[in-house]
Amino acid sequence: MPPKKKKNPQEPLLIPEDVYLRVRKLLELKSAPRAPKAPLTSEEWCIPPALHILPELKHVVHYWKQCAVVRYEEREALKAPSMMKNIDSEEVVKKRWTRKEITELQKYLKSQTKQANKRSGQFLKQLEKKEKKEKKHKKEKKHEHESQEELHEVLREIDALPIQSLAE
Repeated sequence: MPPKKKKNPQEPLLIPEDVYLRVRKLLELKSAPRAPKAPLTSEEWCIPPALHILPELKHVVHYWKQCAVVRYEEREALKAPSMMKNIDSEEVVKKRWTRKEITELQKYLKSQTKQANKRSGQFLKQLEKKEKKEKKHKKEKKHEHESQEELHEVLREIDALPIQSLAE
Protein backbone atom coordinates (compact mmCIF):
# COMPACT_ATOMS: atom_id res chain seq x y z
CA MET A 1 0.00 0.00 0.00
CA PRO A 2 1.47 3.36 -0.98
CA PRO A 3 2.03 5.91 1.79
CA LYS A 4 -0.71 8.44 2.34
CA LYS A 5 -0.25 11.77 0.66
CA LYS A 6 0.26 14.50 3.25
CA LYS A 7 -2.48 17.11 3.05
CA ASN A 8 -1.59 20.75 2.57
CA PRO A 9 -2.48 22.72 5.76
CA GLN A 10 -3.12 25.85 3.69
CA GLU A 11 -5.58 24.10 1.39
CA PRO A 12 -8.92 25.94 1.51
CA LEU A 13 -12.04 24.06 2.63
CA LEU A 14 -15.66 25.16 2.28
CA ILE A 15 -17.35 25.36 5.67
CA PRO A 16 -20.57 27.17 6.71
CA GLU A 17 -19.52 30.56 8.01
CA ASP A 18 -21.79 30.64 11.07
CA VAL A 19 -20.61 27.19 12.20
CA TYR A 20 -17.01 28.32 11.99
CA LEU A 21 -17.69 31.59 13.83
CA ARG A 22 -19.61 29.87 16.66
CA VAL A 23 -16.89 27.33 17.30
CA ARG A 24 -14.13 29.93 16.96
CA LYS A 25 -15.86 32.11 19.58
CA LEU A 26 -16.17 29.19 22.01
CA LEU A 27 -12.49 28.36 21.44
CA GLU A 28 -11.43 31.95 22.10
CA LEU A 29 -13.44 32.08 25.34
CA LYS A 30 -12.09 28.68 26.44
CA SER A 31 -15.55 27.48 27.38
CA ALA A 32 -15.52 24.18 29.26
CA PRO A 33 -18.19 22.21 31.12
CA ARG A 34 -17.90 22.37 34.91
CA ALA A 35 -18.05 19.47 37.29
CA PRO A 36 -21.68 18.81 38.27
CA LYS A 37 -23.02 19.31 41.75
CA ALA A 38 -25.95 17.36 43.22
CA PRO A 39 -28.80 19.13 41.40
CA LEU A 40 -27.87 19.95 37.82
CA THR A 41 -27.93 23.71 37.41
CA SER A 42 -27.60 25.85 34.32
CA GLU A 43 -23.95 26.53 35.26
CA GLU A 44 -23.04 22.91 34.48
CA TRP A 45 -24.43 23.02 30.93
CA CYS A 46 -21.99 22.47 28.09
CA ILE A 47 -22.33 26.12 27.08
CA PRO A 48 -22.66 28.21 30.25
CA PRO A 49 -25.53 30.73 30.40
CA ALA A 50 -23.08 33.63 30.43
CA LEU A 51 -22.21 32.75 26.83
CA HIS A 52 -25.84 32.47 25.70
CA ILE A 53 -26.06 36.22 25.19
CA LEU A 54 -23.15 36.41 22.75
CA PRO A 55 -24.30 37.50 19.29
CA GLU A 56 -22.72 34.42 17.66
CA LEU A 57 -24.63 32.04 19.93
CA LYS A 58 -27.81 33.90 20.85
CA HIS A 59 -29.77 32.86 17.74
CA VAL A 60 -28.71 29.22 18.00
CA VAL A 61 -29.41 28.96 21.74
CA HIS A 62 -32.85 30.50 21.24
CA TYR A 63 -33.60 28.04 18.43
CA TRP A 64 -32.58 24.96 20.44
CA LYS A 65 -34.22 26.19 23.68
CA GLN A 66 -37.50 25.97 21.80
CA CYS A 67 -36.61 22.37 20.85
CA ALA A 68 -36.27 23.36 17.19
CA VAL A 69 -39.89 24.50 17.09
CA VAL A 70 -40.35 27.76 15.23
CA ARG A 71 -43.39 29.77 16.27
CA TYR A 72 -45.58 31.14 13.53
CA GLU A 73 -44.75 34.75 14.38
CA GLU A 74 -41.01 33.97 14.28
CA ARG A 75 -41.03 32.07 11.00
CA GLU A 76 -39.38 34.93 9.07
CA ALA A 77 -36.75 35.89 11.64
CA LEU A 78 -35.85 32.53 13.19
CA LYS A 79 -34.08 30.20 10.78
CA ALA A 80 -32.52 26.88 11.69
CA PRO A 81 -28.78 27.23 12.37
CA SER A 82 -26.58 25.64 9.76
CA MET A 83 -24.90 22.39 10.71
CA MET A 84 -22.18 20.32 9.15
CA LYS A 85 -24.62 17.53 8.26
CA ASN A 86 -26.54 19.78 5.86
CA ILE A 87 -23.50 21.40 4.30
CA ASP A 88 -24.61 20.47 0.76
CA SER A 89 -27.71 22.64 1.05
CA GLU A 90 -27.82 25.68 -1.22
CA GLU A 91 -29.16 27.88 1.60
CA VAL A 92 -25.98 27.54 3.67
CA VAL A 93 -23.50 30.40 3.26
CA LYS A 94 -20.09 28.81 2.88
CA LYS A 95 -16.71 30.42 3.14
CA ARG A 96 -13.20 29.14 2.55
CA TRP A 97 -11.07 28.41 5.60
CA THR A 98 -7.66 26.75 5.72
CA ARG A 99 -7.37 23.10 6.63
CA LYS A 100 -5.17 24.10 9.57
CA GLU A 101 -7.93 26.30 11.06
CA ILE A 102 -10.52 23.60 10.56
CA THR A 103 -8.38 20.91 12.20
CA GLU A 104 -7.79 23.20 15.18
CA LEU A 105 -11.54 23.63 15.60
CA GLN A 106 -12.15 19.89 15.16
CA LYS A 107 -9.68 19.11 17.95
CA TYR A 108 -11.40 21.64 20.20
CA LEU A 109 -14.86 20.22 19.47
CA LYS A 110 -13.61 16.69 20.06
CA SER A 111 -12.21 17.67 23.47
CA GLN A 112 -15.44 19.53 24.33
CA THR A 113 -17.54 16.51 23.42
CA LYS A 114 -15.31 14.26 25.49
CA GLN A 115 -15.56 16.60 28.50
CA ALA A 116 -19.31 16.96 28.12
CA ASN A 117 -19.74 13.17 28.02
CA LYS A 118 -17.52 12.86 31.09
CA ARG A 119 -19.55 15.49 32.96
CA SER A 120 -22.81 13.83 31.94
CA GLY A 121 -21.51 10.53 33.27
CA GLN A 122 -20.50 12.16 36.55
CA PHE A 123 -23.89 13.79 36.91
CA LEU A 124 -25.76 10.56 36.17
CA LYS A 125 -23.59 8.74 38.69
CA GLN A 126 -24.43 11.36 41.33
CA LEU A 127 -28.10 11.16 40.42
CA GLU A 128 -28.13 7.36 40.78
CA LYS A 129 -26.35 7.66 44.13
CA LYS A 130 -28.94 10.16 45.34
CA GLU A 131 -31.83 7.97 44.16
CA LYS A 132 -30.29 5.00 45.94
CA LYS A 133 -30.10 7.02 49.18
CA GLU A 134 -33.71 8.10 48.81
CA LYS A 135 -34.84 4.49 48.27
CA LYS A 136 -32.93 3.42 51.35
CA HIS A 137 -34.44 6.27 53.36
CA LYS A 138 -37.98 5.37 52.23
CA LYS A 139 -37.36 1.73 53.10
CA GLU A 140 -36.15 2.68 56.58
CA LYS A 141 -39.17 4.97 57.11
CA LYS A 142 -41.52 2.18 56.00
CA HIS A 143 -39.81 -0.28 58.36
CA GLU A 144 -40.03 2.25 61.22
CA HIS A 145 -43.72 2.85 60.51
CA GLU A 146 -44.44 -0.92 60.45
CA SER A 147 -42.56 -1.38 63.74
CA GLN A 148 -44.58 1.39 65.36
CA GLU A 149 -47.82 -0.16 64.09
CA GLU A 150 -46.83 -3.53 65.58
CA LEU A 151 -45.96 -1.84 68.88
CA HIS A 152 -49.30 0.00 68.94
CA GLU A 153 -51.11 -3.26 68.18
CA VAL A 154 -49.39 -5.00 71.11
CA LEU A 155 -50.23 -2.06 73.39
CA ARG A 156 -53.89 -2.18 72.30
CA GLU A 157 -54.00 -5.92 73.09
CA ILE A 158 -52.50 -5.24 76.52
CA ASP A 159 -55.04 -2.47 77.17
CA ALA A 160 -57.86 -4.84 76.22
CA LEU A 161 -56.85 -7.45 78.82
CA PRO A 162 -58.68 -7.34 82.19
CA ILE A 163 -56.61 -5.90 85.01
CA GLN A 164 -56.88 -9.11 87.13
CA SER A 165 -55.26 -11.26 84.42
CA LEU A 166 -52.28 -8.92 84.37
CA ALA A 167 -51.66 -9.48 88.10
CA GLU A 168 -51.55 -13.24 87.65
